[in-house]
Amino acid sequence: MKILFVNHLKPTTASFLRQLGLGTELMKAGHEVSYIARRPSSNVKLQEKLALAGLAPSNSPQFGNMTYWAEPFEETIPFNILKLTEKCKSFDLIHVNKAYPFTSILLSLPKFLAGKRVVLDWEDWDGIGGYVDIARKSLPSRFALGFFEEEVPKSCDAIIAVSRILATRALDKGISRDRIFYVPNGFDESLFNEKISGERIRSKLSLGNKPMILLLSALHSYEAENFRRIFDCMSYVVKRVPDATLLLVGQGEVREIMRYVESLGITKNVVCTGYIPHQFIPEVIAAVDVAVHILSDNIYFRSSSPMAVPEYMSMGKAIVASDVGELTTMLKDGAGILVKEQSAEAFGSAVLKLLLSPETRNKLGKSALTRAKTNYSYKILVKEAERAYTKALESG
Repeated sequence: MKILFVNHLKPTTASFLRQLGLGTELMKAGHEVSYIARRPSSNVKLQEKLALAGLAPSNSPQFGNMTYWAEPFEETIPFNILKLTEKCKSFDLIHVNKAYPFTSILLSLPKFLAGKRVVLDWEDWDGIGGYVDIARKSLPSRFALGFFEEEVPKSCDAIIAVSRILATRALDKGISRDRIFYVPNGFDESLFNEKISGERIRSKLSLGNKPMILLLSALHSYEAENFRRIFDCMSYVVKRVPDATLLLVGQGEVREIMRYVESLGITKNVVCTGYIPHQFIPEVIAAVDVAVHILSDNIYFRSSSPMAVPEYMSMGKAIVASDVGELTTMLKDGAGILVKEQSAEAFGSAVLKLLLSPETRNKLGKSALTRAKTNYSYKILVKEAERAYTKALESG
């Protein structure tokens, strides 16, 4: 098959990395794969910082045949429709991330005039009740995101759902069960493995032998409640383990988040790196003792599939996470510690249990690693994606 991955986001985002993980395995299986996405920002300061720190990626991901949208993206829709129509001529089908307004409009010509098959990768609950509500989007944005998310899936030839809740939502829309395929986020075996060392990261960040807790996350202001809970958890932990340190990795509202850290008086216990390229993330995970992922219990987060968690699991790390949505599926039955109570004490107690017991960390880490290799490698997940593609092509 010849598959074109279409994305309205940049190659640094989790959405694109999901497509890259699936695409890498598809190419290994003999399929032809290409990508079209937003052009990445040129971060000269970041590259200089990494160079001065002596960091260089050991295995950069291969993007295959990469094409970029014309910019500014939202203002050049006619040109980008023509670009996509020309690009997709040599492909059997289009795999698109989300029923996003702009990409849905861009797909109209190839889908309805050129007869191209479209597989929708439903990654989030963006419409009413989900993202537009927790992010407090404007009325026009609420209408646009809600409308396209309601209507576009019905016209697609197959649906890939990142969570069981979104798969059920597709079914509730009248989409036949045989057109819906469940493919959660996973990890790339060519990038992640438990034998990678974290010593270089500990050295470069001057972490020494401190007990380390890791959170990988985009730092969005609408997730402020989750970050406050994590920092409250750290405030609880350091009372028992004074040198315990949280390594916070991600881009976004860093200043706003760090102000709360300062108010708790735990600045010395939090290291915020900002954005780190995905190639380095295995070393970052290897450098820590415990990984955490805390989510609020609402429909947006229950419908999500956090990419960081399968990556933690693939590195054999002990994990503390909220007992919410896909996290429950990932970590139940001993692959991690699931916390039902949304309190700093509950999360803090779970983290302390792991910091104070290497034996427990090792046991949970091994269980997580086994489950990751069995259920969450893109090498495994791509098989369901292939079934979705086959179904889409048969629909013609």
